[in-house]
Amino acid sequence: MAIEICTTCDHSWDAARRPMCPNCQTQHWQSLPNLLRPKHDPNQIQPLKVFRTVVPYDFPASASVYLWHVAANGSAFVSLRNRDYFEFAQVGPQMSSGSTVAPGSTTPTTPHDGFVIVQAHQPKAHIFAQDLGVIQQRVAEGKYLPLQSCVVRGCPNLRVPPGDRCVEHSNPPLARGPI
Repeated sequence: MAIEICTTCDHSWDAARRPMCPNCQTQHWQSLPNLLRPKHDPNQIQPLKVFRTVVPYDFPASASVYLWHVAANGSAFVSLRNRDYFEFAQVGPQMSSGSTVAPGSTTPTTPHDGFVIVQAHQPKAHIFAQDLGVIQQRVAEGKYLPLQSCVVRGCPNLRVPPGDRCVEHSNPPLARGPI
């Protein structure tokens, strides 16, 4: 455990488990006008020629709750196909995470158990529903890797993508610690 204190908002968190301050990460995602793309918005379902997922109907009204959940509880990964950093968070029974919409349909069907936010530290970040089993399968296949630790010797903190240093060792530092 490496408790850090954010230099922006003074929130403390375990940077060995989460690469960025959950408060600041949530605020970043909330500031993005296109975080929820139309094809993943349950209130704008149009028939498409491909499978896709939609987030729950209450996502627009409760986005801060869902985004905080991902920021505080998610796991960070890197896709080896495109070197994209993303976050995945499974949800419990108190939250819905969305459903699949079949090609040509406008009706969500199969429920999912989590959310993915791709390009998570970028202005083009966007969210959709996904299953833990899919993430685990792609990790097992070597397509996804868990986010690596900071390159500074002995530092247990996760890297801040796309760099190789953590919040404490980045320049300028994004956190101070450990406390």
